[in-house]
Amino acid sequence: KFLEIIISQIEDFIKSNPIGYTINWTCTMDVAIRAANIIVACNYILLSNRYKKRLIKIYRNLYLHGIFIFENLENNYEVTSNHYLSNLVGLLYLSNLFKNKSFGKKWENFCVSELESEINKQINQDGSDYESSLPYHKLVTELFLSAYRLSLNSNFKFSNNFIKKLRKMITFLSNTCSHSNNLPQ
Repeated sequence: KFLEIIISQIEDFIKSNPIGYTINWTCTMDVAIRAANIIVACNYILLSNRYKKRLIKIYRNLYLHGIFIFENLENNYEVTSNHYLSNLVGLLYLSNLFKNKSFGKKWENFCVSELESEINKQINQDGSDYESSLPYHKLVTELFLSAYRLSLNSNFKFSNNFIKKLRKMITFLSNTCSHSNNLPQ
């Protein structure tokens, strides 16, 4: 019952939002986060053989998400931000979905290289996010952590420096939360 609802909502989104033509395509960050979420949903849908044919259309749409992200990266600024990081993580999820395709490997290599670079650019030595905002720090930590978790079940790995900085980010976040796990703004 729930799988039917999920796949119907994804299909309705695809039908109502042609690639690049609605408000849902104005921010690449949103496209990337949506792609990652659809991929996670598809992993649940795959548990049932009943929907495999319907997944083909969704996978085609996800491929177009990947092209859109790669062609519209939010890195045209003097300094990159959580937007660019979101682009990379969403594209990394897509690369993992299409890991057996040449474009999937190209996206993976690009994303891993850029994520290694971005963790050095965006994260200070103490593990804090350079944007000096705890909510942004939490978002950026979740993004880097998500990429790292994906690597644990994939053929790519992150450097020891990446893992060390990620640990510092988690420690920094833990140290800024109150005893009730609230994050001050």
